[in-house]
Formats: sequence, C-alpha cells, structure tokens
Amino acid sequence: MTTTLLDASALLAWFQQEPGADVVDQYLASSAISSVNLAEVLYKLADRGVDPRASANDLRELGVSSIPFNESHALAVARIRTTQRSSANNARPLSLADLCCIATAEAEQLTVLTCDREWEHIETTATITLVR
Repeated sequence: MTTTLLDASALLAWFQQEPGADVVDQYLASSAISSVNLAEVLYKLADRGVDPRASANDLRELGVSSIPFNESHALAVARIRTTQRSSANNARPLSLADLCCIATAEAEQLTVLTCDREWEHIETTATITLVR
C-alpha cells in the first residue's frame, strides 16, 4: 500500500547517497512519485551521466510507483501557489515541480518526503516530512 510520496529532492538524495538517504530508504517500499517529479529526477540523473531508463527500472523493481499528474492536481497547484503568494512567511516561491509534488500529496492523501526546508511554511493539508 502506498503511504508516502517522494519529492525529487528526497529521491535524488537516495540515488546519490546524500544525507537523508537512509530515511528515504525506510519508505521506498511504500512510496510513489508524481510523474512530474519522476521526470525531474530522471533528467537530473541524466545530466550527471546516469542512464534514466536504468534508474526508472530500479525504481520499479523497488516497488516505487508513478502517479500520473492530472487536472485535479493542476487545480491544487494553482490554489497552493495563490496561497503561497499571499503569505508573508515564504521568502522564496516554490518551483512548479515542488508545487506539483505538494498538490499530488494533498490529492492522494499521502505523506510527502522532501529535503526542502522551505516546505515547512507552506499552507497545505499534506503532511510534510523532512529527511534531513
């Protein structure tokens, strides 16, 4: 059963054995990733010379599924972005990919794992867990 959504930052930390990789490792068997964030991970790994097909295959073998990004997720992105823009707590706006991850976590009612400390101040119904 999928209970956790991986942000690209968390999955990249795992692939590259950076701080927080051990935390991500504990959740992999019950994790999924948004198709938007999967694309982000694969292109960043490809930029580093890693075969994206092999990486995608590794994730499938570990049981990490991909959640297709859909219209309800897109509407949640717009809502979260509007809320974020009106909030004085955020010094830096989140990227579109970050917003897609949070929106997917909300829609799918999943806890999201991330390395991005900026997410602590986002108004969301999703539970956000920092891996480092």
